[in-house]
Amino acid sequence: MSPEHKERIEEELFIAALDYEEDLHERISEEERAAMAEGDGHFGACSNSRASLRAFYRRTGENLYITCNMTVYYPGETHFDPDILAVRDVPLRNRDSYIVLKEGKGIDLAIEILNRGKRRKDLSDNVVRYARLGIPEYFVVDLRKGRIHAYRLAGPDSRRYAPLLGDCGRYHSAVLGLDLAFHKGELRFYSGTATVPLLEELAATAQETAAAAEAAAATAQETAAAAEEAAAAAQEQLRQGLGQSLLMILHVRGLPVSDEQREQVRTCRDVLLLHRWLARAATDPLDKLFLDS
Repeated sequence: MSPEHKERIEEELFIAALDYEEDLHERISEEERAAMAEGDGHFGACSNSRASLRAFYRRTGENLYITCNMTVYYPGETHFDPDILAVRDVPLRNRDSYIVLKEGKGIDLAIEILNRGKRRKDLSDNVVRYARLGIPEYFVVDLRKGRIHAYRLAGPDSRRYAPLLGDCGRYHSAVLGLDLAFHKGELRFYSGTATVPLLEELAATAQETAAAAEAAAATAQETAAAAEEAAAAAQEQLRQGLGQSLLMILHVRGLPVSDEQREQVRTCRDVLLLHRWLARAATDPLDKLFLDS
Protein backbone atom coordinates (compact mmCIF):
# COMPACT_ATOMS: atom_id res chain seq x y z
CA MET A 1 0.00 0.00 0.00
CA SER A 2 1.51 3.30 -1.10
CA PRO A 3 1.88 6.26 1.29
CA GLU A 4 -0.66 8.19 -0.80
CA HIS A 5 -3.17 5.34 -0.50
CA LYS A 6 -2.64 5.15 3.26
CA GLU A 7 -3.11 8.91 3.60
CA ARG A 8 -6.34 8.75 1.56
CA ILE A 9 -7.70 5.90 3.73
CA GLU A 10 -6.90 7.86 6.90
CA GLU A 11 -8.69 10.94 5.58
CA GLU A 12 -11.75 8.89 4.55
CA LEU A 13 -11.91 7.20 7.96
CA PHE A 14 -11.63 10.55 9.72
CA ILE A 15 -14.51 12.02 7.70
CA ALA A 16 -16.61 8.91 8.28
CA ALA A 17 -16.02 9.16 12.04
CA LEU A 18 -17.12 12.81 12.07
CA ASP A 19 -20.28 11.91 10.14
CA TYR A 20 -20.98 9.06 12.56
CA GLU A 21 -20.57 11.26 15.64
CA GLU A 22 -22.78 13.98 14.14
CA ASP A 23 -25.50 11.49 13.27
CA LEU A 24 -25.32 9.88 16.73
CA HIS A 25 -25.53 13.28 18.43
CA GLU A 26 -28.68 14.12 16.46
CA ARG A 27 -30.41 10.81 17.26
CA ILE A 28 -29.89 10.63 21.03
CA SER A 29 -31.86 12.56 23.63
CA GLU A 30 -30.68 15.47 25.78
CA GLU A 31 -30.61 13.13 28.80
CA GLU A 32 -28.39 10.66 26.95
CA ARG A 33 -26.06 13.43 25.83
CA ALA A 34 -25.79 14.67 29.42
CA ALA A 35 -24.99 11.14 30.61
CA MET A 36 -22.18 10.87 28.05
CA ALA A 37 -20.57 14.11 29.20
CA GLU A 38 -17.56 13.80 31.51
CA GLY A 39 -16.25 16.27 34.06
CA ASP A 40 -12.91 17.50 35.32
CA GLY A 41 -12.18 14.23 37.14
CA HIS A 42 -12.35 12.28 33.90
CA PHE A 43 -10.30 14.85 31.96
CA GLY A 44 -7.68 15.11 34.69
CA ALA A 45 -7.24 11.33 34.95
CA CYS A 46 -6.73 11.08 31.18
CA SER A 47 -4.38 14.03 30.73
CA ASN A 48 -2.37 13.39 33.91
CA SER A 49 -1.90 9.73 33.00
CA ARG A 50 -0.78 10.54 29.47
CA ALA A 51 1.72 13.17 30.62
CA SER A 52 3.19 11.19 33.51
CA LEU A 53 3.52 7.96 31.50
CA ARG A 54 5.12 9.73 28.53
CA ALA A 55 7.61 11.41 30.85
CA PHE A 56 8.36 8.10 32.59
CA TYR A 57 9.08 6.19 29.39
CA ARG A 58 11.09 9.08 28.02
CA ARG A 59 13.35 8.81 31.08
CA THR A 60 13.61 4.99 30.82
CA GLY A 61 14.09 5.05 27.04
CA GLU A 62 11.37 2.44 26.36
CA ASN A 63 9.58 2.51 23.01
CA LEU A 64 5.99 2.72 24.23
CA TYR A 65 3.45 4.99 22.55
CA ILE A 66 0.94 6.50 25.01
CA THR A 67 -1.99 8.75 24.16
CA CYS A 68 -5.56 9.48 25.23
CA ASN A 69 -8.94 9.95 23.55
CA MET A 70 -7.64 8.93 20.13
CA THR A 71 -9.90 7.34 17.54
CA VAL A 72 -8.88 3.74 16.76
CA TYR A 73 -9.80 1.93 13.55
CA TYR A 74 -9.74 -1.87 13.27
CA PRO A 75 -10.55 -3.41 9.86
CA GLY A 76 -14.28 -4.02 9.49
CA GLU A 77 -15.06 -2.53 12.93
CA THR A 78 -16.83 0.61 14.11
CA HIS A 79 -14.22 3.05 15.39
CA PHE A 80 -13.77 3.58 19.14
CA ASP A 81 -11.91 6.07 21.36
CA PRO A 82 -10.22 4.61 24.46
CA ASP A 83 -9.58 7.15 27.20
CA ILE A 84 -5.97 5.93 27.35
CA LEU A 85 -4.20 3.54 25.00
CA ALA A 86 -0.70 2.10 24.78
CA VAL A 87 1.14 0.44 21.90
CA ARG A 88 4.60 -1.06 22.04
CA ASP A 89 7.18 -0.88 19.26
CA VAL A 90 5.54 1.69 16.98
CA PRO A 91 7.08 5.05 16.02
CA LEU A 92 6.78 7.71 18.72
CA ARG A 93 5.18 10.44 16.63
CA ASN A 94 2.10 12.65 16.69
CA ARG A 95 -1.01 11.05 15.24
CA ASP A 96 -4.55 12.20 14.40
CA SER A 97 -5.87 8.64 14.72
CA TYR A 98 -4.61 5.08 15.13
CA ILE A 99 -5.31 2.92 12.07
CA VAL A 100 -4.38 -0.72 12.57
CA LEU A 101 -3.91 -1.39 8.84
CA LYS A 102 -1.55 1.57 8.54
CA GLU A 103 0.41 0.83 11.73
CA GLY A 104 0.69 -2.91 11.14
CA LYS A 105 -0.50 -3.90 14.62
CA GLY A 106 -3.36 -3.38 17.04
CA ILE A 107 -3.18 -1.58 20.36
CA ASP A 108 -1.71 -3.41 23.36
CA LEU A 109 -3.65 -1.79 26.20
CA ALA A 110 -6.84 0.20 26.68
CA ILE A 111 -7.88 2.07 29.82
CA GLU A 112 -11.35 3.54 30.25
CA ILE A 113 -11.96 6.17 32.93
CA LEU A 114 -15.48 5.65 34.27
CA ASN A 115 -16.97 8.76 35.84
CA ARG A 116 -20.40 9.80 34.50
CA GLY A 117 -20.40 7.63 31.37
CA LYS A 118 -22.40 4.47 30.73
CA ARG A 119 -21.24 1.72 33.07
CA ARG A 120 -22.52 -1.07 30.83
CA LYS A 121 -20.35 0.08 27.91
CA ASP A 122 -17.14 0.08 29.94
CA LEU A 123 -17.81 -2.86 32.27
CA SER A 124 -19.60 -5.22 29.90
CA ASP A 125 -19.67 -4.29 26.21
CA ASN A 126 -16.02 -3.28 26.01
CA VAL A 127 -14.89 -6.35 27.96
CA VAL A 128 -16.31 -8.51 25.17
CA ARG A 129 -15.33 -6.25 22.27
CA TYR A 130 -11.74 -5.48 23.28
CA ALA A 131 -11.09 -9.18 23.95
CA ARG A 132 -12.53 -10.09 20.53
CA LEU A 133 -10.18 -7.54 18.92
CA GLY A 134 -7.22 -9.18 20.67
CA ILE A 135 -6.25 -6.22 22.88
CA PRO A 136 -4.01 -7.94 25.46
CA GLU A 137 -4.98 -5.81 28.50
CA TYR A 138 -7.99 -3.73 29.50
CA PHE A 139 -8.49 -1.68 32.66
CA VAL A 140 -11.57 0.22 33.83
CA VAL A 141 -10.86 2.93 36.42
CA ASP A 142 -14.09 3.64 38.29
CA LEU A 143 -13.55 7.11 39.74
CA ARG A 144 -16.81 7.28 41.64
CA LYS A 145 -16.40 3.92 43.38
CA GLY A 146 -12.64 4.19 43.76
CA ARG A 147 -11.84 0.79 42.29
CA ILE A 148 -10.14 -0.74 39.26
CA HIS A 149 -11.39 -3.58 37.08
CA ALA A 150 -8.51 -5.34 35.31
CA TYR A 151 -8.57 -7.88 32.48
CA ARG A 152 -5.94 -9.75 30.45
CA LEU A 153 -5.98 -12.24 27.60
CA ALA A 154 -4.51 -15.62 28.54
CA GLY A 155 -2.48 -15.71 25.31
CA PRO A 156 -2.15 -14.18 21.83
CA ASP A 157 -4.82 -16.49 20.40
CA SER A 158 -7.28 -16.01 23.25
CA ARG A 159 -10.37 -13.88 22.67
CA ARG A 160 -11.82 -13.88 26.18
CA TYR A 161 -10.53 -11.86 29.10
CA ALA A 162 -9.64 -13.30 32.49
CA PRO A 163 -10.13 -10.88 35.41
CA LEU A 164 -6.95 -9.93 37.26
CA LEU A 165 -6.76 -10.08 41.03
CA GLY A 166 -5.31 -7.04 42.70
CA ASP A 167 -2.60 -7.03 45.35
CA CYS A 168 -3.68 -4.68 48.15
CA GLY A 169 -5.51 -2.50 45.63
CA ARG A 170 -2.73 -2.56 43.03
CA TYR A 171 -3.16 -4.16 39.59
CA HIS A 172 -0.14 -5.01 37.44
CA SER A 173 0.01 -4.19 33.74
CA ALA A 174 2.44 -6.40 31.82
CA VAL A 175 2.22 -4.00 28.86
CA LEU A 176 3.24 -0.96 30.91
CA GLY A 177 5.47 -2.84 33.32
CA LEU A 178 3.74 -0.79 36.04
CA ASP A 179 1.04 -1.18 38.68
CA LEU A 180 -2.20 0.81 38.69
CA ALA A 181 -3.87 1.89 41.94
CA PHE A 182 -5.94 4.60 43.56
CA HIS A 183 -4.16 7.06 45.84
CA LYS A 184 -6.09 9.89 47.47
CA GLY A 185 -8.88 9.52 44.93
CA GLU A 186 -6.57 9.64 41.90
CA LEU A 187 -5.34 7.03 39.44
CA ARG A 188 -1.60 6.57 40.01
CA PHE A 189 1.04 4.34 38.47
CA TYR A 190 3.81 2.58 40.38
CA SER A 191 7.19 1.18 39.36
CA GLY A 192 7.97 -1.24 42.16
CA THR A 193 7.62 0.82 45.34
CA ALA A 194 8.18 4.15 43.55
CA THR A 195 5.28 6.32 42.38
CA VAL A 196 5.43 7.50 38.78
CA PRO A 197 5.36 11.30 39.27
CA LEU A 198 2.71 13.55 37.76
CA LEU A 199 3.74 16.44 35.54
CA GLU A 200 3.16 19.02 38.28
CA GLU A 201 5.26 16.90 40.65
CA LEU A 202 8.09 16.92 38.11
CA ALA A 203 7.75 20.68 37.89
CA ALA A 204 7.77 20.99 41.69
CA THR A 205 10.90 18.83 41.91
CA ALA A 206 12.56 20.98 39.28
CA GLN A 207 11.62 24.10 41.25
CA GLU A 208 13.00 22.61 44.46
CA THR A 209 16.22 21.68 42.69
CA ALA A 210 16.45 25.16 41.25
CA ALA A 211 15.79 26.71 44.67
CA ALA A 212 18.54 24.59 46.20
CA ALA A 213 20.93 25.65 43.46
CA GLU A 214 19.92 29.28 43.94
CA ALA A 215 20.57 29.05 47.67
CA ALA A 216 23.97 27.55 46.95
CA ALA A 217 24.67 30.42 44.55
CA ALA A 218 23.63 33.00 47.16
CA THR A 219 25.88 31.39 49.77
CA ALA A 220 28.77 31.34 47.36
CA GLN A 221 28.28 35.03 46.57
CA GLU A 222 28.65 35.89 50.29
CA THR A 223 32.04 34.23 50.53
CA ALA A 224 35.39 35.84 49.92
CA ALA A 225 36.59 36.98 46.54
CA ALA A 226 38.22 33.61 46.06
CA ALA A 227 34.76 31.99 45.89
CA GLU A 228 33.29 34.43 43.33
CA GLU A 229 34.21 32.20 40.42
CA ALA A 230 32.42 29.23 42.04
CA ALA A 231 29.33 31.38 42.69
CA ALA A 232 29.24 32.49 39.07
CA ALA A 233 29.47 28.87 37.96
CA ALA A 234 26.60 27.90 40.28
CA GLN A 235 24.50 30.76 38.89
CA GLU A 236 25.14 29.58 35.34
CA GLN A 237 24.31 26.00 36.31
CA LEU A 238 21.07 27.26 37.83
CA ARG A 239 20.20 29.18 34.66
CA GLN A 240 20.93 26.20 32.44
CA GLY A 241 19.03 23.87 34.76
CA LEU A 242 15.96 26.13 34.68
CA GLY A 243 16.10 26.34 30.90
CA GLN A 244 16.52 22.59 30.49
CA SER A 245 13.68 21.87 32.94
CA LEU A 246 11.42 24.31 31.10
CA LEU A 247 12.13 22.77 27.68
CA MET A 248 11.71 19.23 29.08
CA ILE A 249 8.25 20.03 30.49
CA LEU A 250 7.15 21.64 27.20
CA HIS A 251 8.41 18.55 25.33
CA VAL A 252 6.51 16.18 27.65
CA ARG A 253 3.34 18.23 27.11
CA GLY A 254 3.81 17.85 23.36
CA LEU A 255 3.98 21.62 22.70
CA PRO A 256 5.76 22.57 19.46
CA VAL A 257 8.57 24.86 20.62
CA SER A 258 10.02 26.86 17.71
CA ASP A 259 13.77 27.33 17.17
CA GLU A 260 13.32 31.02 18.03
CA GLN A 261 11.63 30.21 21.36
CA ARG A 262 14.25 27.57 22.16
CA GLU A 263 17.00 30.13 21.52
CA GLN A 264 15.09 32.66 23.66
CA VAL A 265 15.20 30.22 26.58
CA ARG A 266 18.82 29.27 25.96
CA THR A 267 20.06 32.87 25.92
CA CYS A 268 17.88 34.29 28.70
CA ARG A 269 20.09 35.60 31.50
CA ASP A 270 17.24 36.60 33.83
CA VAL A 271 16.89 33.81 36.41
CA LEU A 272 13.70 35.28 37.89
CA LEU A 273 12.14 35.37 34.43
CA LEU A 274 13.14 31.74 33.86
CA HIS A 275 11.51 30.90 37.20
CA ARG A 276 8.25 32.51 36.05
CA TRP A 277 8.33 30.66 32.73
CA LEU A 278 9.00 27.37 34.51
CA ALA A 279 6.10 27.94 36.93
CA ARG A 280 3.77 28.43 33.96
CA ALA A 281 5.15 25.59 31.86
CA ALA A 282 3.03 22.83 33.42
CA THR A 283 -0.32 24.49 32.70
CA ASP A 284 -0.19 27.54 30.41
CA PRO A 285 -0.56 27.40 26.62
CA LEU A 286 2.59 28.16 24.65
CA ASP A 287 1.31 31.51 23.34
CA LYS A 288 0.99 32.84 26.91
CA LEU A 289 4.22 31.42 28.33
CA PHE A 290 6.61 34.09 27.07
CA LEU A 291 4.35 37.15 27.28
CA ASP A 292 6.67 38.97 29.68
CA SER A 293 9.86 38.20 27.77
